[in-house]
Amino acid sequence: MGQQLLFIWILLGSATAQAQRTLPLRRAGSHLLVDGVWVNGQGPFRFLLDTGAQSTTLDAAIAERLGLRPSYRVEVVSVNGSTLAPATRVTNVTLGSATALDIEVAWCRLPGFEGILGESFLHRFRYGVDLRRMQLRIEEDSEPAGVRLPLETSNGRPLVRLGGWRLVIDSGSPALILFRKIPRLSDASSVTLSTATGSSRTVSATLPRLLAGEIFLKNVRVVSQPDPAREEDGLLPVTLFESVWVNPREGYAILEPRRTTGRKQTATAADRPPPRERRSPSS
Repeated sequence: MGQQLLFIWILLGSATAQAQRTLPLRRAGSHLLVDGVWVNGQGPFRFLLDTGAQSTTLDAAIAERLGLRPSYRVEVVSVNGSTLAPATRVTNVTLGSATALDIEVAWCRLPGFEGILGESFLHRFRYGVDLRRMQLRIEEDSEPAGVRLPLETSNGRPLVRLGGWRLVIDSGSPALILFRKIPRLSDASSVTLSTATGSSRTVSATLPRLLAGEIFLKNVRVVSQPDPAREEDGLLPVTLFESVWVNPREGYAILEPRRTTGRKQTATAADRPPPRERRSPSS
């Protein structure tokens, strides 16, 4: 009887550990939020999931509650510029069954959530952002059938090459944001681009086509935010895909196309966009 109880306990423990690898996501406007983040054993907190953020960030009120004291300052960068924020290293950050030790965190005033889960945590794991099931999957062996692309990094953030551009995979971006001059598009209009560090007026338009590996994306919303000092060419929103999987250890990302037609739409040679002129920052 004791052996049977032990066997049942092992099965339940295994199921619980597996379940903790899958965390529910929920939308708040253009944001993806995840609950259940613990910092130094305290929580749980609601964090914005942001694969395009280098740092993990706390709301200033949470940092005060945790008794954190600034050890130095870091530059927090967004599409609207940058700001200096107090920062230190915490013993651990935990989400589900995933724990990362010795994590740098910054803090500032955040609207509507208690922190930002950035690549300082995520990049230590294989993870997938599954928008069909609205789940964040951490250290799961199963991967979707999609287009596999080599993974690069830009300041610790995941980056892939699409359509001649080097784009950071960004779960916090509401649109394809380009830091290079975009082609002249007929439906361009002025929009407000808001982030945690401020707002700015810029230009939005519809890009007729974008080649993502073998996936051919049509009518992609693009926002122009020219910044020649940027290392990357822009930000690629995960919302363009059914799911996005990132494997930093083996150096690849998988982009799963949306199931709008029930099959993957591939590009032919005639569909491929012409090469884009690359300009140096000094031009």
